Amino acid sequence: MLHPLLRSACWHRHANLPGLCLMLAIAAPAAASQNTANSNNITVAPLKLCYEDVPQRPWTLADGSGLNFVLLKAVSKRSNEPFEYHALPWKRCLAYVATGEMDGVVAAAYSAERSQWGAIALQANGQERPETRLYADEFLVYVRKNSNVSWDGKTFHNLKGAVAIQAGYVVAERLREMKVELDQSGKSAEHGLRLLMAGSVEIAVLQSSQAGYLVRTDPRFRDKVEVLPQPFASVPLYLLMSRKTWVREPKRLEKIWQAIAVEREADAYKKQEKAALLADQ
Repeated sequence: MLHPLLRSACWHRHANLPGLCLMLAIAAPAAASQNTANSNNITVAPLKLCYEDVPQRPWTLADGSGLNFVLLKAVSKRSNEPFEYHALPWKRCLAYVATGEMDGVVAAAYSAERSQWGAIALQANGQERPETRLYADEFLVYVRKNSNVSWDGKTFHNLKGAVAIQAGYVVAERLREMKVELDQSGKSAEHGLRLLMAGSVEIAVLQSSQAGYLVRTDPRFRDKVEVLPQPFASVPLYLLMSRKTWVREPKRLEKIWQAIAVEREADAYKKQEKAALLADQ
């Protein structure tokens, strides 16, 4: 049976979506994978990956469906590496990756702070390799309609209260540098928008995929919330691995990151990505 969030999206304004949704539901991974044998017939344990337990449609849904898992299924096959998935609250997921209890996190931004415990594919000069991302997304600035608060890409103007963000999200690092008061009381885009509508905050800086869908479709927010034209940040989102796992098995992780770069550009995946993104518009 489809998860209610996915089922709702399947029938939203598009009569031809059941086939797409069946595809995404089939792609939903099981909670755990069996050990598999690599090319040398040596049995390897699955890498334990956690993901956020609130939706970032159409990329990751709480039931383990979505485009990220479509892509990682192809990556697993190409690299002959098994994955085991766990839905967790975002901050707990990151904490487990930091300690090595989890091997990696699905769809996380990289930052100087996270580099202390996390690893992604890097160039020789230490710069990110964006071709190894799962996808890229924007953090947008949401305000109540007719608000006089503005954002010019560098500075907020007429901001007198707090800014809502999702708990544990990387934009907190930049906002703290700007000396902005933060409200991280919720973990979902929906919570941030509810704070905005209640007047508890003047601005919500939210990852655009899920927040944008809610602003377009949810009567609580539609025609009451608007998006400022200048994005707050554009970020690539990676399969961010625990530094402890990377130290232990760097070649294994490099093989997986390379497989992501290949499979993300494969025709089969690009078709599914295009269909899912169109379905959310």
